[in-house]
Amino acid sequence: MRKLIPMKLKSKTLPQYWQKQFSKITLCLGLLLQAYIFPSYSQENLKPKIETTPGIIESLLEIIEIEKNQYSALIKEAEEKSLLITDENQVKELKLDPFFVKSLLLNSENKYLNFLKDQKDECQLISLFQNNLIKTSRGLVNRVIVNYRDENNNRERALLTRSNFLELYFKKKCINNKELGKLFENQSLAQTMKNISFPTPTTDQQCQQILNDWQKNPNTPFLCGIHETISRGEKAQNILPALSSVQRRRRSVLQARVSTAQRLVPLVPYFQRTYLKNLCENIDNKKNFCDKYLAKDIWSQIATGEKPDYLLKYKCRNALGKDQVTKNDLKKCALKFKNESPYCLTNGSKGHPSLFPLESCNEISNSLNNAQLVTKYHDCPGSVDNEGIVNAHRIISHFKKDEYASSEFTCATESNLTFANLNINANNAKGWPLKICFKNLATDLKECHPYVPGASENSELSEDFVIAKILKKVERTPFEVSCKLVNSRIYNPNRLGYKTGCHIVYNPSNCTSIHCPKEIYYETKIIDYLKYEGQVLYDYFPTSFSNEKYATSNLINDTLKKESKVLRNLTAIKFFFSNTKDGIVHGIGCAEDLYPQSFMRHSLNECRPLPFIIDGVIEKSDQVSLVFRGAISDLHTPKNISWNMVFNAVANYKELHPLETWTLYGIR
Repeated sequence: MRKLIPMKLKSKTLPQYWQKQFSKITLCLGLLLQAYIFPSYSQENLKPKIETTPGIIESLLEIIEIEKNQYSALIKEAEEKSLLITDENQVKELKLDPFFVKSLLLNSENKYLNFLKDQKDECQLISLFQNNLIKTSRGLVNRVIVNYRDENNNRERALLTRSNFLELYFKKKCINNKELGKLFENQSLAQTMKNISFPTPTTDQQCQQILNDWQKNPNTPFLCGIHETISRGEKAQNILPALSSVQRRRRSVLQARVSTAQRLVPLVPYFQRTYLKNLCENIDNKKNFCDKYLAKDIWSQIATGEKPDYLLKYKCRNALGKDQVTKNDLKKCALKFKNESPYCLTNGSKGHPSLFPLESCNEISNSLNNAQLVTKYHDCPGSVDNEGIVNAHRIISHFKKDEYASSEFTCATESNLTFANLNINANNAKGWPLKICFKNLATDLKECHPYVPGASENSELSEDFVIAKILKKVERTPFEVSCKLVNSRIYNPNRLGYKTGCHIVYNPSNCTSIHCPKEIYYETKIIDYLKYEGQVLYDYFPTSFSNEKYATSNLINDTLKKESKVLRNLTAIKFFFSNTKDGIVHGIGCAEDLYPQSFMRHSLNECRPLPFIIDGVIEKSDQVSLVFRGAISDLHTPKNISWNMVFNAVANYKELHPLETWTLYGIR
């Protein structure tokens, strides 16, 4: 018995590209043929010498092919009458040729044609033309096909240069276009960009209104002209290396685009450039435009320039294994962090040891959205001997807005230098007692110089600089001495590179950031007359009335000229942050309460004091949490923590404090 097998009917559909082209062509032809937009461009009194517009029932391929042929024929005809018009009285009724306008409409991008959709003002078309936002089948427009009335009152076609046409056109029409254009010329662009507001929405309704306003704003075509010029320059820069040197004309065009773009970039700040990119590429697409700004994650906001890039730069640099990251690198990291939340649990702190594992990308994003701490560096808590030094470095760097290179080799020295300078500048020798001493043979007295362990190019307190200074004095060298820190595993005095100069040799397995025994060699001779002295002991908060002046917390207040206020409850913390834009909270609590998963109590009153910073409040519905950074955690990995955990940590530490001090202060 035969079975009847049903056949599946497949409808033939055009690829998506052709659907878009069909939509555009239908729109453009409708606008043109009905003279819907610009009645002045209708073809009355001008006999077309080429085929008229094809009907929309013809295939799309035929439409495009016919248009190209028409345009080529039109150019050939117009070239017979190339004009240079210096006087507006040379011709009458000068305007863009209707077939030239048709080519512009058929070959330009939909997003810019939407500027014309609801407009009957031909100056809108001129503004698009003026800013190179529309093009013919041959690309960007350098020569313009016009028609005009000659001395016999006959309508003719001819070619004009783009600049010549605009110069003549602005004498009679669209004078505002000319005035607006002056504001966007290179000499005035920087000031213009400062004067224009670039609002970022927080709600969908607000975003819709902002986009509508931009669509009606006469500045928008000029702003998008800037974006397109920069974009074309970037594309040209990517194409140039692949071009043969034989293609001179093509190379010349691309090099000109690159040069033009490079002149514009310094005049338009990064935030405005990213804003214009989003606006101009999505001027006709509300969803795409708004998604960039309504995204709640910090990574997208950094990529668009709404938030400072240092929030991502150091973590991205670490994740990519690069010393420096570009804007494109930041965008790649932002996308990865946004889409792969678990990635941040184990990445972003290599070479900068701290509490591990880290937080997820989503948790970090949530914290950073509400954080105030300035973090233009990347410290390494695991390489610094004392957590209080780390916390002090973070507080001082926040208010001074210091920026450091922060490699894995310098991050510990940066923290120690900040703390050393804090004490030395306050004449607190006890706060930073580390010294390198030797016997001065000239005076027969012991001479000591304060130092900070490690190497630094920017401080005379760094260990390498201090030793070099002493050697120059004692060895009486006629030239400057430069010392290098060298790992004992690679130091070899038989190698030529180690036979001259000064080398400070250390064993990394027997070192901390402050205690690190070393052997010093100068011209292969061991230097045994230098002695390291001192041990860093200090109070973060005062532990007695006698040393209150030199407690680190008070030195910070005095040095930064800041006020501190004790905060005893959540209401006080919320009030503090609601009244300051750069204030932060710092304190000391028991690590067992702050990090219960990492530090377990083995006895009733056990408490490991741990300094920390709170730099924001997160309120969601009826829940409140705090943006928290412990002195043992990665600087760029804040976490959300409840007030109860902070309260218990500080309260338990208070029970063991010699003065029973409540150690939680707001500083601003």
